[in-house]
Amino acid sequence: MYFSTPKTNKSYRTISIGKTLSKRLKKWKELQRMIGSFEYMSQLDGTFTPSYSFSNWLKDSTRKAGVNPIKLHALRHSHVALLIEQDIQPLVIQERLGHANIQITLGTYGHLYAKPDSQVVDVLDRII
Repeated sequence: MYFSTPKTNKSYRTISIGKTLSKRLKKWKELQRMIGSFEYMSQLDGTFTPSYSFSNWLKDSTRKAGVNPIKLHALRHSHVALLIEQDIQPLVIQERLGHANIQITLGTYGHLYAKPDSQVVDVLDRII
């Protein structure tokens, strides 16, 4: 998805997705063509959907689901939290997010790496 000019040249990137997500997005795209409504990546003329369309869709969806509304950008933070939980290395996350340097990534998400000292002790104990 692309909505506007990225902040830095480093932000221009290809974001890989897995087979499962790719299949689901293809099915979603086919469904949307059949019913002729919201397009997740582009309009029928090939232009990109404006970001407010996604925000409005998310707002309506959370309201219908009866859950507290969230901002679209929160999904980016959730994505990073899930990657960190799965022990994905910070440099990989930096590249995926398009951050110009690792300090931005760690400055924003470093608190999610906080592990109890007992975990460090356990790891070192297994190594020895």
